[in-house]
Amino acid sequence: MDNFKSIFVIKKNNFFFLLLCMYPWALISGPFLSDIIGIILSLYLVVISIFQKNLKYYKNLYFIFFFLFCLFVSLNSIFNAQNLVSIKSAIFYLRFGFFAIAVHYILKINHEKLNIFFYSLLLALFVLSIDSAFQKIFGFNIVGIEKNEVRISSLFGDELILGSFVIKILPIALAFVIYLEQNIKLTKILTILILSLVPILLSAEKNAFVSLILFCIFIVFIFDYKIKIKLFFIFIVFSSFFLILSINKDTKSRLFKEYIQSMVATKSIYTQVHISHFKTAYKMYLDKPINGHGSKMFRFKCSDPKYVYDEFSCSTHPHNYYLQLLAETGLVGTFFFALFYLSLIIILFKSIKLKKIVIVNQNLPHSLLACSLLITFLPISTSGNIFNNWVSSMNFFSIGILLFFLESRLKNKKYD
Repeated sequence: MDNFKSIFVIKKNNFFFLLLCMYPWALISGPFLSDIIGIILSLYLVVISIFQKNLKYYKNLYFIFFFLFCLFVSLNSIFNAQNLVSIKSAIFYLRFGFFAIAVHYILKINHEKLNIFFYSLLLALFVLSIDSAFQKIFGFNIVGIEKNEVRISSLFGDELILGSFVIKILPIALAFVIYLEQNIKLTKILTILILSLVPILLSAEKNAFVSLILFCIFIVFIFDYKIKIKLFFIFIVFSSFFLILSINKDTKSRLFKEYIQSMVATKSIYTQVHISHFKTAYKMYLDKPINGHGSKMFRFKCSDPKYVYDEFSCSTHPHNYYLQLLAETGLVGTFFFALFYLSLIIILFKSIKLKKIVIVNQNLPHSLLACSLLITFLPISTSGNIFNNWVSSMNFFSIGILLFFLESRLKNKKYD
């Protein structure tokens, strides 16, 4: 009987671990499959917690603050926004917190199989790199999806989010290759970087491109290599940059020429469309500064004459996380988000040796994840809709993996 129970537990763990390994591919397919897998993994965590009578994950300070944020957003949408889209978005947002913990838990109990998860990530980067190059050269990708005039979407089809996806998967892949190997080989790090660099540049996503540059600068800073090796690293990465951009002049034009022209015209780092969204969101915030208008309400309120800035005012979201939160959740909701961002800064700085200003190797995995999230949530950057299912799935996937590495650093002997 005990043997049968053990086999059942192993098969059950294998099934949910397999789902987690498939998750990056589900994200590539779109929001539907990733949502289904996310819900299944979240329910699995809740059921396990009940049967094992283990509530330690929910007593975590991060989860408590996230629960309070979700509670506020839900009540705000119900009593303030009174809009079905807003209410549904707010009430079900809590599931992403459960999902992040589920990612952490499944990785922890399948510690001996983490290389499988890593290879799934690596294969996804490899396929997107090859497929995006194929689509750029031939005008269609390996499944027949035709390319946009300038921007490459690869397997994402009509959704121009290739760069956004890769720039979030890159730090996760690097964190695992460092965690799984005793000796950190520069060749493997460069290979993963270049695999990621190709689709990011071909996607011509400005925000992903800037995020990649910031992340590369961070890598040079934290890796404890000799200066010659760091210079070699910089040479290889930026040579790859210039090679890809010199071959693809239309991509180069979008990332540099058009962007510079926009900066000159607006006298800022943003396009006129983004500025219009920002000013509209700010007007909404000023009207309801404490609790905002309710989640996902920007799309409904932006056409109101008292918030309209110009003909570019309206969109589904204002393309900046902080301005969206200010407009839709006010100072209260933004306060919770600011606490989360501050915690990421603390996590990163705790990993730094103040005397040498260099991060020790055992802290690299969670440092890379913390840095990636700091760049993702950088207050001055443009962004997607913070309450969007796909965007939230990507963000909380990274958060769950960060939680895993944080616990591993504290408990695993390799980090003693």
